Amino acid sequence: GAFALGTAPGLLGIGGLTSAIKGIFARRFFKFAGIVVVSLAIFNISNGLNLTGLTAKFSSSSAKNESKASPKSDPNVVEANGKQIVRMTQKSNGYSPNTFTIKQGVPVKWVINSTDPNSCAASLYAKELNVRSYLKYGENVFEFTPTEVGRINFSCSMGMYRGYFEVVENNATLSPSPTVSAATTASATPPPTDPNAQVIKATYSQKGDIQPKRFAVKANQPVRFEILAEDDGRGCMGSITIPDLIEEYDILEKGRTTVFDFTPTKPGNYLITCSMGSPRGTITVQ
Repeated sequence: GAFALGTAPGLLGIGGLTSAIKGIFARRFFKFAGIVVVSLAIFNISNGLNLTGLTAKFSSSSAKNESKASPKSDPNVVEANGKQIVRMTQKSNGYSPNTFTIKQGVPVKWVINSTDPNSCAASLYAKELNVRSYLKYGENVFEFTPTEVGRINFSCSMGMYRGYFEVVENNATLSPSPTVSAATTASATPPPTDPNAQVIKATYSQKGDIQPKRFAVKANQPVRFEILAEDDGRGCMGSITIPDLIEEYDILEKGRTTVFDFTPTKPGNYLITCSMGSPRGTITVQ
């Protein structure tokens, strides 16, 4: 009320000026006056909400929603017989649900119901879990024990359909089985097993793909190829391999460094591709 009374003289003054100002200047002045009036109205509404306590109610409601979405409770994970049971459906267009929160140190039974084994999504890949499998129609079961807090990613072989496990600390005192670790980050990239290895490095981004795209190495000497992903891979280009030098492929995941170790024996040009064979760079063996 006091604020409204205080602004009344100013608003009355603006109203009086409208009858005295003419021409082009009048149109500009009216636009300015309109902005001022709208700004004052918004300010009054905001203050009114604060005074009535509605803002606090909205904030409280938001906090409750965030609490319900707490990463420590996942309705898609059920504990039974000492295991965390995770159920997921693989469809033609991906995985549902595709994110799960699991506890560190507690064995996981991952049950995947495949409804379309002819989809790319049926080609399941999870590097940290050592899973590279073509899902058959019906139930497919994988078991593992997460030993480190962090994220474990999974995807189709092309990297188009993705999901992840968020591993959180477990309050209970457990004796974890050291079978699985969280994703390797760039800072945790292990050194080459051969100190004389030729190390070539690239970065990946959705905008520029891998950079640089051309490399030269010597034949009959170990090579380590490191690709740091600045973004998650997109589409077919979410996977990477060197088909004539290695038999495996990897999925590009933001913040993680993909590492390929190999020893080329024949000189020539070798394509760097996605898992479907689309070229994206060249390694020249001399």
